[in-house]
Amino acid sequence: MPKRLWVPLFRLANALVRGVVRLGVGAAPLEPEGIPAEARRAAGPEVPSPGALPEPSLAEGLHRFLSAAETEAELTPIGRLATRRDATRLLAHRLRLAADRSRYPGIAEEPIEAPVFIVGLPRTGTTLLHGLLAADPGNRAPATWEVMEPSPPPGLGGTKARRRRVRRQLRWFDRLAPGYKVAHPLEADLPQECMEIAAHVFQSDRFFRTHHVPDYRDWLAARPADEAYTFHRRFLQHLQWGGPPRQWVLKNPPHIFALDALTRIYPDARFVQIHRDPVTVMASYMSHTRRLRAAFSERPELLAPGPVVERWAAGIDNLLDFRERDAVPAPRWVDLAYAELEADPLAAVQRVYSGLGWSMAPAALEAMEAFLAEHTQHKYGVHRYSPAKYGVDPDAVRDRFARYRPTFAPFLTRRGGGA
Repeated sequence: MPKRLWVPLFRLANALVRGVVRLGVGAAPLEPEGIPAEARRAAGPEVPSPGALPEPSLAEGLHRFLSAAETEAELTPIGRLATRRDATRLLAHRLRLAADRSRYPGIAEEPIEAPVFIVGLPRTGTTLLHGLLAADPGNRAPATWEVMEPSPPPGLGGTKARRRRVRRQLRWFDRLAPGYKVAHPLEADLPQECMEIAAHVFQSDRFFRTHHVPDYRDWLAARPADEAYTFHRRFLQHLQWGGPPRQWVLKNPPHIFALDALTRIYPDARFVQIHRDPVTVMASYMSHTRRLRAAFSERPELLAPGPVVERWAAGIDNLLDFRERDAVPAPRWVDLAYAELEADPLAAVQRVYSGLGWSMAPAALEAMEAFLAEHTQHKYGVHRYSPAKYGVDPDAVRDRFARYRPTFAPFLTRRGGGA
């Protein structure tokens, strides 16, 4: 079926389900009580059935998210079905991961040494840099298919079927959210963000990237992040077990909200921060996130620029506090301008390698060149956006980011980076 026909088809499906609901047949329920039982069935008979969730905190995160989705997210009928299925899938994965760890005790012994985290504001080229670093055969990043189907550990083999299933799922998502790839490429073998890992314990920015759930967002912001990062480390151990040792390269803009917790779990972590004009960033983020929410919500416009600007500015303030305390020594932190990455990606990566004290092997350079040839900048189309279209006030953004801008002015005023 031509891609252009999927949007009216989904609209028709949503309309039909709304009609059925009006006749007295319930919509997909989001109450959390029945999901653990569904997840145990989905996990399969080979997974022991615990009397409760693997960690009590899972129940709270699941409840907080689903309650907020029910009351705040304005979900379409298809969005409700997708949200319930997603929660069930994540919990089933969590049960399988716990069973794998019991079955293969060596997973717990896997060392995760000096991982590199790409951080900064969203929409700053972190996905491109992550893809380039992951292309180096000596580096390791969580692939999308691994995060979506993590069990059993990839080192045991038998991954072709999982890759095929994930590609199918992504094709369906592409139909549900046409044009999303223009703003953010999503492929089974591309590296995935850390927020997808943390989603397995229902403590992740991912849930309010996809849904309007301010109650859940506020709960998560007030919660210590150590548990989420402890699980993150366990997840990397799971992926690493049975494979050759390689250097982990990871990315997630929301890491800037929890750098203290991150470095408690990974005390030898190193960082690469990409810088871009905050006005441009906020407009791009609004466009990207509304496209994503439109796949699930009747009202993606609930994403308002004021709270978005405030939240990310607070994250940058936290990052600046962290760096001013010299919590991570300067040699373990590399700064990069978005303009550098956009103008000459390979030269930018060479500078990152130099900053981290790495040398680039010829095979790594060849792999990165092949990655760039396969993943051109506008492979899926040009992402067009403007501050005015999404109600972003440039002066208000500059005022709120007044502390950040002079600190990193050299990285924000280079050609292509905005000013």
